[in-house]
Amino acid sequence: MNLILLSPESFSEIPLAKQAFFVKELMEHGLGKFHLRNPFASQREICEFLDILGEENHSKVVLHGFESLDKKYQLGGFHYKKNSERITGTNYVSFSAHSFGEVETLNDPKGPSLDFSIFLSPIFDSISKKGYKQNFDFEVLKEFVPKHKNLVALGGCSISKTEFIQDLGFTSMALLGEVWENFENETYKEALFEVLERNV
Repeated sequence: MNLILLSPESFSEIPLAKQAFFVKELMEHGLGKFHLRNPFASQREICEFLDILGEENHSKVVLHGFESLDKKYQLGGFHYKKNSERITGTNYVSFSAHSFGEVETLNDPKGPSLDFSIFLSPIFDSISKKGYKQNFDFEVLKEFVPKHKNLVALGGCSISKTEFIQDLGFTSMALLGEVWENFENETYKEALFEVLERNV
């Protein structure tokens, strides 16, 4: 199971440096892909975050917005809401989908020709967005997901649900709420390190 981490949407509750150093620590334990999504940040703040991670980790970062930074940093790719907005030349992009129909549209042969992933959500009740409820029937997911190898499970995912998510057919899942609610809990961190190292 490939684990992907998403950032909180702001630096208000968890300061920038604290987030960045924690992500860097996770990368040292095997985190291969981190999505930096902060619509409230300035470009200066995003650059500061990337500078803390270090040049050796920039290829693991997928950025939401701030496309002009593609010229300054050797990033891992960009995330878009619409496939028509892809940057020419980047080697990886990802998209969001909230229905099977959106997945089918993005996977159309006329769609993206690059390496790309689709984040399908919410698979479970969201942890970070209270009231954002599970949107899919598990039995239907078991039929649909194996036909689309580029899907990433998002929404309410946790390391304790890894096996169940695999049984649904996913090979990747994204963590958000659980991690940032527990990132200072040493017991949780050790459990997360173990899962990351097992999947390296």
